[in-house]
Amino acid sequence: KLQFLYFIGGQMSFQYEFDESDLRVVFLTAAYHIPDGVTMTIMRIAAYLKERGAKTMVITADPQVADPVFPSEENIQMVPSRVLPFDQSFKYCMGTCLSEEAKAAMLEFKPTIIHFTVPDIVGREGFKWAEQQGIPALATWHSNYADYLCYYNRDWFKPVLEAYLRSFFKQVITYVPTPYIKKKLSDSGFNSSQLSIWGRGVDRNLFNPGKRSRRLHEKLNISPSEVLVLWAGRTVYEKRPDIYGRVLGRLKAEGWPVRGIIAGGVGPGVKFMQGDHMDHLGWLQGEDLAEAYASCDVLLFPSAVETFGNVTLEAMASGVPGVVEAGCSGHLIDHGVTGYVCTDGDETEFYEATKMLVQNERLRKEMALAARDSSEAWGMEIVMRKMANNYREVAKLHAEGKTPKAASTVWVWSKVANTAISVMEFAEWLTRAVPLVSAFTSLVAAVAAYVFAATLHRTARTSNNTKQDDDAGTEGISSEASSMPTTPTTAPPAPCQQSRREK
Repeated sequence: KLQFLYFIGGQMSFQYEFDESDLRVVFLTAAYHIPDGVTMTIMRIAAYLKERGAKTMVITADPQVADPVFPSEENIQMVPSRVLPFDQSFKYCMGTCLSEEAKAAMLEFKPTIIHFTVPDIVGREGFKWAEQQGIPALATWHSNYADYLCYYNRDWFKPVLEAYLRSFFKQVITYVPTPYIKKKLSDSGFNSSQLSIWGRGVDRNLFNPGKRSRRLHEKLNISPSEVLVLWAGRTVYEKRPDIYGRVLGRLKAEGWPVRGIIAGGVGPGVKFMQGDHMDHLGWLQGEDLAEAYASCDVLLFPSAVETFGNVTLEAMASGVPGVVEAGCSGHLIDHGVTGYVCTDGDETEFYEATKMLVQNERLRKEMALAARDSSEAWGMEIVMRKMANNYREVAKLHAEGKTPKAASTVWVWSKVANTAISVMEFAEWLTRAVPLVSAFTSLVAAVAAYVFAATLHRTARTSNNTKQDDDAGTEGISSEASSMPTTPTTAPPAPCQQSRREK
């Protein structure tokens, strides 16, 4: 066991006598007001810990809306933020600094460990603050950020963002959701020795076939003979709603009795999901979401940017076979047994697999039973207990002086990020005002970001050479910009080529 002891001087001391009720965990995130995968993961960990007597706190970016509504009643402290300059359907923000109020709140809370979930400036400043206070820290990987850019005509910025992400996560032990993601990051230059695997779990009591109901059919006037094909999640370009829409449109045109059920927030990709064979339920949670899952017959989810596949796992627990992308959900779906896995972007594969399930009711029922049984290995209790053990292991390594050091040039990245967002905001405005100069503004944004970061890099190196401290060995900084670009108004471009998982 490991017991955490906090001393008034701001330093931690550890004795190896662990009890989960002693944990006091601070989560640093960016958009706790949006019930996405990151937020839901934090909520599940926090719920597990609080049931065992532990305490939790959330530091999140200010949503910049009047009377923000958060999905759970946590001890929440907001920090200054900027709205990211891309599609505003979901109002994503980035924290711009770890405010003095947030620091004071954390000192009063007396955390035993800090859990970072988003690679923003608040996280960078949080690393340094935690090190100064002697508090252990870890991070979890939730989004393939750089891959998103390919769907918004901003793949020119990918090398910059990848360099930033490498520099961010080299400061902390990071838990990634699958072996596929670990290999993907290692191949792109991340330190594999700092990457460990922590999967995700599903509440099999909430998501189960017993929640299947005819109410959905009655509400939407759906015929008993129609096969309901589910989409769950945000309708954004990177999740490939275009493939979903075209596959269902093709099946419908061929005379197959299909009905699209879209359970998720309205994003720019919703334009691909139109027609009298599509029904939109909006953003669902809890029992309503569980009922929607269980009441459908097939999950069609072509997204290749998922880090784990929570949607796939929830469908499996609900007794719904999935047609999913191989790299992101192939570790969950047993091809031909619990569903089908398809090659990233191969619309024909997704069409053929979906058609096979639509036309064969017996196959659907066999796969539904197998999917439910397979989900047992991902029970929430097992996965949450593993995270509590992760906290223990990181605290042990920290006490032994074996955890990474925080970078000393946080101020450089703060200026780079905020300047890059300003450039992107200007580019967004100019692109909308004068569509013909879109390519030119993209080039200007790229050059500005590179030049500014290079200048600050030289300044930081000069500053570092004048002082002698534990961080003097920090490596030079690559240029960076933590922002997402403008949402296009046309169909998404072809995604960047990604290395495929060996099958």
